[in-house]
Amino acid sequence: MSKMVSSIYSIRFLDDLAKKKTAIHNIHPFAKLLTTFIYLVMVASFGRFEISGLLPYVFYPVVIFALAELPAVPILKRVLMVEPFIIGIGIMNPLFDNNTVMIGGIAISRGWITFLSIFIKSGLTVVVCILLVATTGMDKLAAALRMLRVPKIFVLQLLMTYRYISVLMEEVYRMQRAYSLRAPGHKGVHARVWGSFAGQGNGFERIYG
Repeated sequence: MSKMVSSIYSIRFLDDLAKKKTAIHNIHPFAKLLTTFIYLVMVASFGRFEISGLLPYVFYPVVIFALAELPAVPILKRVLMVEPFIIGIGIMNPLFDNNTVMIGGIAISRGWITFLSIFIKSGLTVVVCILLVATTGMDKLAAALRMLRVPKIFVLQLLMTYRYISVLMEEVYRMQRAYSLRAPGHKGVHARVWGSFAGQGNGFERIYG
């Protein structure tokens, strides 16, 4: 149950950070959105063998962390949640590209260079997107997207998806709590009540809570 509470808190964590009052938070959302977009395009424009050119781009999120007074560890943990998918995509590069290049007198496979480049790019882009939400808030970000003439239907879908994730998580937590009160000592939900558990929603809590 504590994992569910932690997940709900994790979803609301960025919204809580967006309520702070710092120099970065006070910048107009449109300016922050446009800056982030340009940053993403510039990072993505680097070639697959480029690593040294990406390193200066690390300073931008570092400056945001400092000026916005954001906690680095919780945000970086969210970035690490995405990295396994990136590793799964790029880990095959060393197997398919066995050609070597000399760097500082050391022979290194080009596959490992491309893998590291993908890893750095993904880390930079994900952390900057998280920082944008953490310093702007989803509502203001949606308004900035409309200023960029993003179709209203896409903005509404983004907002509804973001908001209803937390709503669904809270609903699942209430249902699990009601079930645990009705069946103490059970780990998880018994298979025979899966149908009623999924179909009744709030009614399940009213019946068994």
